[in-house]
Amino acid sequence: MPIQSVKPPPGAKSIDQILDEARLNIQRLTPSRLYRELQELDPGWGLTHLVDICPAAQRANEGTLTLTLPKEDSATPKSDSTEESESVHKVHIIERNVLEWRLDPQSDAKVEDIVGPYGYDMRVVVVCSEGYTSSLAASEL
Repeated sequence: MPIQSVKPPPGAKSIDQILDEARLNIQRLTPSRLYRELQELDPGWGLTHLVDICPAAQRANEGTLTLTLPKEDSATPKSDSTEESESVHKVHIIERNVLEWRLDPQSDAKVEDIVGPYGYDMRVVVVCSEGYTSSLAASEL
């Protein structure tokens, strides 16, 4: 028996439409813009927290996100610096199914290290392997 095409119900949206709408409500960062942002602390939100929402199996297969920035040395131009240091900004692993609870300042399950003194003004950059799931997740925060 041949597979019949499925006609979507009235008002149904494709995942591409849902993703496009989600991306209208978020600020997407290029790697170079994120790199520039991570060079300094912003007094309005303090640390920038990178939140990796990849599932454990994907992290095991593809690796985990690390954050190491070149050391700043006034005698050495940034582009020539090969030494690296730990960033003051942080990478957190929070799987997608608990993300909203971990980042809600009112939740008993919040991650205090992220929410901290800035509450709703915290700076979070949600990342995943390809940018699709992170776009959908970020639009829900």
